[in-house]
Amino acid sequence: MRRKRLLFQGVVWALLAVLLHFGGPAHAADMSSSGYPEVGSMGAHDPPPEAEQEETRFEERMTVTARADDMTGVAASASEGATGAEDLEKRPLLRTGEVVETIPGVIATQHSGGGKANQYFLRGFNLDHGTDLSLSVDGLPVNMPSHGHGQGYADLNFLIPELIESVQFRKGTYFANVGDFSAAGSSDVVLRSRLPKAEIRLGLGGNDFQRGLLMGSTAVGEGDLMGAFDYSHYDGPWVKPDDLTKLNGMLRYSRSRSRSHWSVTAMGYEGDWQASDQIPRRTVDRTVPLFGFVDPSPNGDSSRYSLASEVHWHRDTTLTSIAAYAIGYDLNLVSNFTYCLEYGTATRCNNDDDAFLQTDDRWIYGLSADQSRMVEWGDRILTWRYGLDGQYHDIDNSLGRAVAGEARPGGLIAAYRIRQLMLGAYSDLEIAWTEKIRMIAGIRGDYYDADVDTELPENRGQRDDSILSPKLSFVFGPWNSTELYLNWGWGFHSNDARGWVATVDPITLEPIASADPLVRAEGVDVGVRTTFFEGLQSTLTVFHLALDSELVYLGDAAATEPGPPSRRTGVEFANFYRVRPWVSFEFDVTFTDAEFTDVPPDSTEIPGAIGRTLQLGLALGEPIGWFGSLRWRYFGDIPLTEDGTVRGSSSSLLNGRFGYGFRNGLRLIVEGFNLLDREDPDIQYYYASRLPAETSPTGQIEPVEGIEDVHLHPMESRSLRVWLEYSF
Repeated sequence: MRRKRLLFQGVVWALLAVLLHFGGPAHAADMSSSGYPEVGSMGAHDPPPEAEQEETRFEERMTVTARADDMTGVAASASEGATGAEDLEKRPLLRTGEVVETIPGVIATQHSGGGKANQYFLRGFNLDHGTDLSLSVDGLPVNMPSHGHGQGYADLNFLIPELIESVQFRKGTYFANVGDFSAAGSSDVVLRSRLPKAEIRLGLGGNDFQRGLLMGSTAVGEGDLMGAFDYSHYDGPWVKPDDLTKLNGMLRYSRSRSRSHWSVTAMGYEGDWQASDQIPRRTVDRTVPLFGFVDPSPNGDSSRYSLASEVHWHRDTTLTSIAAYAIGYDLNLVSNFTYCLEYGTATRCNNDDDAFLQTDDRWIYGLSADQSRMVEWGDRILTWRYGLDGQYHDIDNSLGRAVAGEARPGGLIAAYRIRQLMLGAYSDLEIAWTEKIRMIAGIRGDYYDADVDTELPENRGQRDDSILSPKLSFVFGPWNSTELYLNWGWGFHSNDARGWVATVDPITLEPIASADPLVRAEGVDVGVRTTFFEGLQSTLTVFHLALDSELVYLGDAAATEPGPPSRRTGVEFANFYRVRPWVSFEFDVTFTDAEFTDVPPDSTEIPGAIGRTLQLGLALGEPIGWFGSLRWRYFGDIPLTEDGTVRGSSSSLLNGRFGYGFRNGLRLIVEGFNLLDREDPDIQYYYASRLPAETSPTGQIEPVEGIEDVHLHPMESRSLRVWLEYSF
């Protein structure tokens, strides 16, 4: 990775120098705010007005500025939407991954060092690092199958939030163009293609927060060159400082004409950190402070470099998109959740006995193609969409014991070489049967193949699998600016390829059952969307989702394993109200009942399944003059055991952002996090651990089998950040 890193950094610095030299606005191409071309005249073979409406619908899905954008007549479900840059700018972000909290009902937390992927929650799912939430950036996949730390690992630390144009989201299994990891939902982060002005942002804050961002655009030839470089450092409130250092860079060259758009994008990220893992509740404020640690050794480092190109074009009644990409990624992660449970003895116990090192080093290659076509059928206009997508992952990962934060000599447990191919094809057809009834029928087919090589012969092998996922949606209305939705569909998530072929446990060598490669999910949504009151957008959704097998996180093994079938039933209520051009209000609430099925009656609770979430937001002001925002996020208590006898506590978080914008492009901003200074948990698990600090009267160090306890990682204490921003 070193060669990729040095080359990328050299190019970034050189081109940023060009941007600063020329400054000025971006190329004045005929583009929408998203960087995509606006629809031009259709020429000699103009489609009928219905087709023009369909084409406008394509563009509406591309161009988003805020939650206030009306998706009536565009969306296929009540749980589909988008949040634009205007709204993102008003949100205080403690971590980059919190951009997904713009999706109603989504919670992003952290259970370890800041450079690790976030922990996500949605619709009663503890999604771990992304198991059933599909994330992409400009179409590039973020979730990684067969990852060294967790299936579907989705790390958003490579993003620069200021370059985000919109966060588009869809919940449920109803969308043919989305495949793996999308049972709960999916989101695509759309990045800008140009910036109106160059900008410098400098931030300082508590817990040794430092950040500097330089970004800008300039015209080059017939297109626009946009670049950004981002440096940040943060220790956090931890007794052992996080010492998180991140370097992010992006370069994009794009060219737009009346009917086409082309771009090539390079992105790079480097991060390293220390970490305070979750700690047992029994130690808090007795032997370990709330922000303390048991084992000082956990740490990590990660990098991600990508090169991608995409092209979009209109031709009469068609919209075509093609994209190709290559991604280089690696992760080294030292963790310890059980301290000395596995490798300690009755008379000897060191804090780092159970420390382990997970590595993942991979290349990802991908290609996708998509076309939407308007077809005349009698007096109706049909919209037919079809496409292909493919990924190839060349993976080297490993698991081994660690000491003093590094690989323990001779401690390798297992090393794998995985070559995994993922192919998908999809098609859907949208037809308006009447002025008030639309139908979208789709189908998706996926084929997976993996070859796993390891030193243990019993866990080597090749296996493939395929799955078909039909979808069906009906949209009724609008009546009085109100639409009704009925959605049904099958989806899936994949299991780790190592589990497809494994027949013995790599540590104990005991026989184990291989996992199914692809696991079915079935969902139903009934929803309503209304803009009946001027300025107010509301959606109400009742949903049901059933999984053939739940992926369950095992805290004491730091792994996921296939579990029993499950189902989730719930209701979501999301609102955005623009009271005045300078005042907006948000209110989102979700209630979910989640349970395992086909299990004994006393084992139905799903550990980590959040039943209640609530988010409130208030934003005041405009870019010039005084402005501010407050955001409150709450999630309720959660079951931590299958029988429900142990529950984790609720969490409440209030953040704020206030500032003043001058007409000369200067802005001064103060952000506050956890303004109420609550000591609520970010994450909680229940499992057994063993500590050297607790001894019996006979001198034995705890029970050899450990003590079952709640293990938690708290939200960060109150802190402030001050920003100076200048546009020129």
